[in-house]
Amino acid sequence: MKLIKTFLIIFLLLHRFTVVGQLVFDTTTIDFGELNNDSPKFMDIKIKNIGTKKAYILNYKAPHEITCLFNAQAAEKDSILIFRVQPKPKKTGNFRYEIPIYTSDKLEPTLLLVKGKLTEEIYDPLATMQACPDFRSIPSKHATDFLLTIKTIDKQTKENLEQTVVYLIQQGKEIGRFTQHKSGKIQLKTPLGFIYFYAIHTGYKNNETCKYVNITDNTIIIELEKDSAQLFVKQEINKKTEQITTSEKQIQTQEQKTLNIHSTLDTDLAQETLSPQITPIKASLESIPFDQFDNINFQPINVLFVVDISTSMGIGNRMELMKYSLMELSSILRKNDKMGIVSYANNAQVLLQPTTGNSKIEIQEAIKKLKSGGMTAGGEGIKLGCKTISTNLIEGKNIIYIITDGAFNKDSKNYIESIDHYKKMGIQLCVIGIQNNSHDTINMQKIAELGGGTYTSIQKLADAKTALIQEIRNQSFRKNN
Repeated sequence: MKLIKTFLIIFLLLHRFTVVGQLVFDTTTIDFGELNNDSPKFMDIKIKNIGTKKAYILNYKAPHEITCLFNAQAAEKDSILIFRVQPKPKKTGNFRYEIPIYTSDKLEPTLLLVKGKLTEEIYDPLATMQACPDFRSIPSKHATDFLLTIKTIDKQTKENLEQTVVYLIQQGKEIGRFTQHKSGKIQLKTPLGFIYFYAIHTGYKNNETCKYVNITDNTIIIELEKDSAQLFVKQEINKKTEQITTSEKQIQTQEQKTLNIHSTLDTDLAQETLSPQITPIKASLESIPFDQFDNINFQPINVLFVVDISTSMGIGNRMELMKYSLMELSSILRKNDKMGIVSYANNAQVLLQPTTGNSKIEIQEAIKKLKSGGMTAGGEGIKLGCKTISTNLIEGKNIIYIITDGAFNKDSKNYIESIDHYKKMGIQLCVIGIQNNSHDTINMQKIAELGGGTYTSIQKLADAKTALIQEIRNQSFRKNN
């Protein structure tokens, strides 16, 4: 018996010695970093067989919060296995999991460490892994490795429209301007996530939409409706053009080409009719150019935005409209101005303490982090906003702006008392409505009246470009000038 035991031990040792290290993992740690709905949803590790014999993945033990797949169970000599990992943590905060992977070349498992930090309460792993995934295309950590196709078509005939100009906006910033070619589409590499599309075509009404794009949802179709007013103007121009000499026609054509080349989102939006606003612009302010925000005509302003980031704000264009509006405002702030952000959904939190206007990068980074999800703790948001701005008052205008798509529906008790209390301290409360319906508009106007402030409506991109800036100029205008 002793002899048999000795033989078995020697056999196992020799077997282990001959195959140890046959399967080599390119890493045993996967760090997802900050994980949110815009992050890559899975990562792959490579397991290479550097031995002379076939080797196997025998088994692995993953917790319920981890999904794993591999492209094959056996690895031939000099071949590579792909082991795919997708975390689905149940709550926000740091996560850390160990996955023992048992292979045929070792007596002990290889421990794979998976870690990161979930930063969103509602996390939807869009890149779900199928039973037989395609491992031939290795996923990248970067979010730019897929081709986005954009098509613009006539709403009635469904025919492709050539020469449509499409602007792309993401996180409140323009990321590109593209023209649809004869192929009837635009194709480009683009970051995944929510993108705002603004399309312009001569003879058609402008159209805008916001979509979530990724490697599977990578085709956007924008329908444009003919504009009878534009067509009438074009017909009148054509009649007059017939009376112009050939040389003059050539000059006009060249001027038009130059105009198209230098067309920008700013100029295109400036030509669009804005949605009706509740607060009229002061007569003496009309004479000052819109892009002028100097210390002579405008007093310092301290604005604290209480922003709604509940689930409903993620519907349609709302979140991107809000971000774009805040980004535009941040660009005109002066060093003696301040801007802060309190966000609210299931609860309220200070996202950006009141920060001087010359710290534009810090302000804009905070705006980019705004993501929707959860209930609407509007009352809690107002109270935290009032408290935050009250400890950061300046000599000038101190205003809280609530930005929301509708009425409050969670923890809204006693916010009226807070509004009244802080109004006596000289803190004004205003409301910016993002695509409010008529019923919510009335409610938001009442809240603005309680706070001694105004209500401003943002329904589309042209409003987001100018409405908030005009409201700030209106509030801070020195009346005695």
